[in-house]
Amino acid sequence: MNACIHLYQSTCPRYPRKPSPGICKRCEMYADSGKDRVPLTLSATRKQSLQVQPVPRAEWPLLARIVAGLREESDIGIGSTLERMIASLGGEFYKAAFKTLTGKSCGCADRRKYLDERFPYTKPAA
Repeated sequence: MNACIHLYQSTCPRYPRKPSPGICKRCEMYADSGKDRVPLTLSATRKQSLQVQPVPRAEWPLLARIVAGLREESDIGIGSTLERMIASLGGEFYKAAFKTLTGKSCGCADRRKYLDERFPYTKPAA
């Protein structure tokens, strides 16, 4: 096995941050990289890590199953159901206050999208 010479150094000429064993194994200069090579850029690494795989309904955690029991026809996943429930408790007020205080978005839309992709409703409501 020919390990990467940059593995325990602070930088790598092919990757703009300190490399990890996972990053080194994907590099074409690494001897055992195989077929899983991807471009070693931050955007490619982030894009790959942001791909969300749905969880099979039988493996959902208890809280997700409880929230799913409260769904309405228009909800597409757990995120939509939670957004609707939290909005009725003052979610819009929180979003406005957070934006006023920090000047940034609270991230609710991204969180809703992630949860909808991770725990989607595939069957019609019973």
